[in-house]
Amino acid sequence: MKNMKNELVDEAPTGTVGVAQESRWMTTEIFVKWLQDFQSFVKASHNEKVLLIVDGHASHKSFEALNFAEEN
Repeated sequence: MKNMKNELVDEAPTGTVGVAQESRWMTTEIFVKWLQDFQSFVKASHNEKVLLIVDGHASHKSFEALNFAEEN
């Protein structure tokens, strides 16, 4: 992951995280980190489920991402 311009999130809500990738493509590592942040924001649980719809990009279908989503 590389540094990105802080101006991109200057006026975003508190707690907003910005990440940039040199290749500009989503990676499994970035997507799993995003899932973790998303889960803490929506506070999904086994009793309070959340439906997340994503496209078929390979980073969304990794073992790490699917395992995290299933556990949370």
